[in-house]
Amino acid sequence: MRDDDHSRGNGAISGACSRATVELISIYSPYDAKVAKIQREDRKGATQAEKRTTIENLPSPWQAAGTSALSSAMGSLVPLLGAAFIKDRQLRRLEVMVVSSIALVSLGALSAKLNNLPPVKSVSRVQFGGYFAIGVAYCTIELIG
Repeated sequence: MRDDDHSRGNGAISGACSRATVELISIYSPYDAKVAKIQREDRKGATQAEKRTTIENLPSPWQAAGTSALSSAMGSLVPLLGAAFIKDRQLRRLEVMVVSSIALVSLGALSAKLNNLPPVKSVSRVQFGGYFAIGVAYCTIELIG
């Protein structure tokens, strides 16, 4: 593997960790607020068991962070693994875009199926968001060098 392949892999892992941290913080803040509110409320007839069940039904910040890190790492490493063996720069860019496009369509379709949503809407949202993120990352890399 070339040195730039290692730095891309490191970037993918650090990006996944960063994404997981943001996800954890963004979910933990409202989670803490909801738990505090549930504990403060003096619900008529609400037992400790009912309060505990309500708290247990809240989204898990740690599960969301883990899912986010895993999906980010897999989403970035899959196209990079194939690109690591292609020497021609233009062909490598094409491979990353094709593999990324296939992954984005697959993720959107899977999300639609799991959530019983219209596939076109889900796939197009994931595809647009993915292309936007790829575009921003590409432009940033080209500008910085």
